Amino acid sequence: MPTIQDVAKKAGVSVGTVSNVLNELQSVSEINKKNVNRAILELGYRRNDAASQLRSNISNTIGFIIPDITNPFYPEIMRGVDDTARKEGYNVFLCNKDRSISAEDNAIEAMLRKNVDGIIIMKPRVSQEKVEEIKSNCAVVLIDTDPNLVSCDVVNVSDYEGMTHNVQTAINGGHHRIAFISGLDGTLSSQSRLNAFNDTMAQFNIPERKEYFFNGDFSVECGMEAFKAFMALPEPPTVILTSNDQMAKGAIIMANTMGVKIPDYVSIIGYDDIYDAKWTQPALTTNWHPKYDLGVSAAQLLFKRIAQGHKNEHSGREVIMMSTVFKTRDSYSDLP
Repeated sequence: MPTIQDVAKKAGVSVGTVSNVLNELQSVSEINKKNVNRAILELGYRRNDAASQLRSNISNTIGFIIPDITNPFYPEIMRGVDDTARKEGYNVFLCNKDRSISAEDNAIEAMLRKNVDGIIIMKPRVSQEKVEEIKSNCAVVLIDTDPNLVSCDVVNVSDYEGMTHNVQTAINGGHHRIAFISGLDGTLSSQSRLNAFNDTMAQFNIPERKEYFFNGDFSVECGMEAFKAFMALPEPPTVILTSNDQMAKGAIIMANTMGVKIPDYVSIIGYDDIYDAKWTQPALTTNWHPKYDLGVSAAQLLFKRIAQGHKNEHSGREVIMMSTVFKTRDSYSDLP
């Protein structure tokens, strides 16, 4: 395998000049840059990033930990992180934690061993003590967590306001038999959506009906099961709100299987506006979540912290709150 010394010899320059070309420093003359790049190509030289990292203590990699790689909600967020990282000359080390606390801990430890320059954690379960441990090694940004419980940068979405709008839309549309499929416990967004549903129903003096509530897990299968249960009631709901689009898709699939017309017999409102929400039959009315922008904002915050030096306590932390947008499609209609 050719070495940097071989490249320098073939190009007729010093090893330092080759290093400057590899690091894209502007001080290198065009002729030397051309000679070095030609030598690299002809020799098939590949830079040893591990050795470079040991010398500089900079890995040019960041870690991103997500809850569930099979959920179509997450690719847009990942794309936002990755696009931003590429612009900064960084690669992204992705880990799927399968909503497991132990898997999240293992992913963090693996990233720290790889000497990443920063870590973004989506829907974290980490303690404040663990956050401090990460901060002692690299930059860290958390997505979807209570900023009052941690001391690092946080990016959230105003899910309470988003779900409040969904419920108000249904009520103002004449619906009072309103069902809700909740999400998994343990995350700020899931709890915010549930709180918004309960608070808004109480605000409009609509009595709680336990048969109209279904504990969900964000899966398509859960939406199918919930829809079937709701339709078996003596007095089915006229509208079903879900804590994410996957469960709304499941409800629509089961409705089509059972021959229940949507929205003629029952309306459905989802949440997140994942890519295929507009392609369901009927197209899903939902609340758009700024997924790509969320990834971009989190990555930008992380690189800002990396540039400042992650141990710099004087720069203060940032908490960003992003908004949602209601998307009216065909799965919802007001009552006559």
